[in-house]
Amino acid sequence: MNNTPKIWLGCLAAYNAGNLHGEWIDLPRDADEMQAAQDKIIKSSPAVDSDELFIADYDNCANLGEYPNYDDLYELAAAYDACDDPEIIDGLISYGLNISELAGAVDDVSIYEDWDSLVEDYAEIYHGEFINSSSGVYFDYEAFERDLKIELTHFETNGGAVGVLNA
Repeated sequence: MNNTPKIWLGCLAAYNAGNLHGEWIDLPRDADEMQAAQDKIIKSSPAVDSDELFIADYDNCANLGEYPNYDDLYELAAAYDACDDPEIIDGLISYGLNISELAGAVDDVSIYEDWDSLVEDYAEIYHGEFINSSSGVYFDYEAFERDLKIELTHFETNGGAVGVLNA
């Protein structure tokens, strides 16, 4: 399975004339890659005056819209390259981080398999002595999970994992 982040770059003039003309390209890393892809699509377009392109779809990466700032695309590509788990990038973007904040935030994220494992770890860290005592059977994990969901800066991935921003 190929998880390479891709965009579908299309010719707007062809689209407006009723032709879907474009292609899937790997998320561009720099202006030279983007320019080469643009030139190829424009030169092969069936439309007259085909000079405007748009991004119609994203695959394996966050959706930045039809007309994103290209510098944001390059930064997004760099963030995916630097991160082992692309869902962390997607989660940080869905949480509301700007593209420019991604690189610094990736190192500050702890990933847990699910809420149960997060609650278990945090309970052990903050209430370990109490939980390990005879009174520990009365610890309210559900209430503790509710409090963590309110207090922690977190996001959930499509796979059900939970990311916690440790900043």
